[in-house]
Amino acid sequence: MFSTVAIQKLLSLTMTLGLITAIGISSAPWLVIALGQGHFLTAYWYKYTQQPALLQRQVPILTFLFIGLYAAVYNLKLFDALECITAILFTLHFLRDEVTLNGQHHTCMRLLERLPLAIFCSGIFASQIFYFQEQYHVLLALGSSIVYFSYAIYINYKPDTTSAYFLTPAAILLLCFLSEVTIPRGLLFSLIVLFHYFNWYFFYSQKLRPDPQKHICYLRTILVINTVIIGLFVLFKTIQTSEPVLSLFFTPANFWIWTLLHLASSTRWLSATPTSVTT
Repeated sequence: MFSTVAIQKLLSLTMTLGLITAIGISSAPWLVIALGQGHFLTAYWYKYTQQPALLQRQVPILTFLFIGLYAAVYNLKLFDALECITAILFTLHFLRDEVTLNGQHHTCMRLLERLPLAIFCSGIFASQIFYFQEQYHVLLALGSSIVYFSYAIYINYKPDTTSAYFLTPAAILLLCFLSEVTIPRGLLFSLIVLFHYFNWYFFYSQKLRPDPQKHICYLRTILVINTVIIGLFVLFKTIQTSEPVLSLFFTPANFWIWTLLHLASSTRWLSATPTSVTT
């Protein structure tokens, strides 16, 4: 099982680093937007084809949420806050999904293992967006690491490869901080998001491989959706703000809003079908 997961992670990391290297760090956030809308649309497509009841439940809520966020952000000029909140929430979403994609259960120890990396990334986003000079997130991350290792010793918990998977990036960020190496927030967010996209694509591809018909249909859907979205994105970058419809999907601020909608649609409450929700 681990060998399959390891291959998926290696492929995702290779694709992520390869694309960012090819287009440049400064252009990476635009790549996130182009591939992001394709990822979101693919998620909605498969939810609604496999669970049609979700259409009735989610669309009105997400529509209301989009209108509310759009009005609040543009009227109150909350662009920095929107970026910060979205980046932090997506990081938490990514880390939680990684437990599932690694074939593990959500336990207290898995939560503690993710905490240092979550604090580090959140601190980098907040400090760079709002220009904080204090680096309290480093102390918090170190503190959470001490709690994790202390509790692991107390309950005789033995860290495994998944533990290393979460703790190693946190250690790398700590080394960067101690070495006074600044990681631009755009690069960090691009790494997280692109890695997340590819992880899900490879995970579902592997999951559907036993059924050739479903596997081919999945690959075809991914190819078509991303080709169309990338084509529209290229058109948007060509004509820029002269096209308000495309701007609604591809400007950074609007993409943050679409990202929040994706995160909301992934929550347990909104992902449950109406018949399975209890009052």
